[in-house]
Amino acid sequence: MKNKTYEKIINKGLKSARYKYPEPTRRDLLTALSNYKGLQPKVDNFVFDSGSEETLIGLQGTIPILYRNNTYNIPVCFWLQTDHPSAAPIGFVQPTHDMQIKASQAVDYNGRIIVPYLSEWKYPESSLHDFMQICILVFGQSPPVFSKKSSQSSRNSSSGAASAAAAVASNIVNLPPSLAQSNGAENPVSNRGEYEVQRQTTESAGARSRRRESIEREDALMRASLLSAVEERMKPKVTEEFMKTKAEVQSLHSTNRELLDGQEKINSILSSIGDKINEVESHEEDLKAKEAEVGVAMRHLTLLETQRPGPDEVIAVPDGAHAQLVSSFAMDAAIDDAIYTLGEGLRLGVLDCEVYLKKVRNLSRKQFLQRVIMDRCKQKTAFSRSASTSSDIG
Repeated sequence: MKNKTYEKIINKGLKSARYKYPEPTRRDLLTALSNYKGLQPKVDNFVFDSGSEETLIGLQGTIPILYRNNTYNIPVCFWLQTDHPSAAPIGFVQPTHDMQIKASQAVDYNGRIIVPYLSEWKYPESSLHDFMQICILVFGQSPPVFSKKSSQSSRNSSSGAASAAAAVASNIVNLPPSLAQSNGAENPVSNRGEYEVQRQTTESAGARSRRRESIEREDALMRASLLSAVEERMKPKVTEEFMKTKAEVQSLHSTNRELLDGQEKINSILSSIGDKINEVESHEEDLKAKEAEVGVAMRHLTLLETQRPGPDEVIAVPDGAHAQLVSSFAMDAAIDDAIYTLGEGLRLGVLDCEVYLKKVRNLSRKQFLQRVIMDRCKQKTAFSRSASTSSDIG
């Protein structure tokens, strides 16, 4: 439920502030919110150092740090500029009323975060989530805030201890007059000796107490100095290790993106190969069908070769007048060829004139008869055709 509310606030803020790159900015904000539950989105007017004012969206709340094996929540606020993620975010430490800012190389006196990561900001290698991780690492080495109550209580306790010690010393040294007079009346010498012993004992106890306090302070200062020296020595190593790890993570992210792109290309190639295989299988089926047709045609041609028809069987003519018409036409053509052949024989001197005339006369009679038959057959077939046409019309 909270995530949906945060998404609505972010979408509304991105639209009202008119961010240039709303989608990567939205992803950056949602990633930070999913990793740090102490933050929540905020849309408000932001005043820059130049005095200009602009509506920005940011995250406000706390981030956890680990300092001396204890977890502390540091109040912070991160603002994203309108050209995010091209421009680096702006971060502030926002102390509560019982806290005070501790200025350092990472935080100035106004609470602004000034880590080198911001000056080296470069998209897409840099992100808001990585910036927060660096803040957690730096703040874990040197917290940016300290409690006002603890400092005031330490000062009050030290001053109270000093005043109590002074009061004890004054009470011991300045004895009440009545007590001194009564003791002096009975035995002045012994009373003075007892007083001196008591005073020396009290003074030695106070000296031991002061010496113990001095040793404890020296031990505390030594411990703090050692911790600071170790911190200063370990800080560059830890930062170097962090940057090395970050570079390795970025390299792994880049390799992962390349692998994902390669996987998409491989899937596309496999899909294309599958389509080609289906197309080849379809063509193969068509080819097999065509081969079957060619086989049938070849078998048919083989049968035609083995059962070749004669010249008279090529043309099928129905019986009756049509058959007689075809026969007379063929006879007429044959007689023409015979008369031509006899003429050539006469011209060449193979036949004499008498034989030529006799043969030509006989052939002419037959040809005349065939032509008469053809005319009658034509008339008959024309009559039957017209009769069938009129019957079809009727």
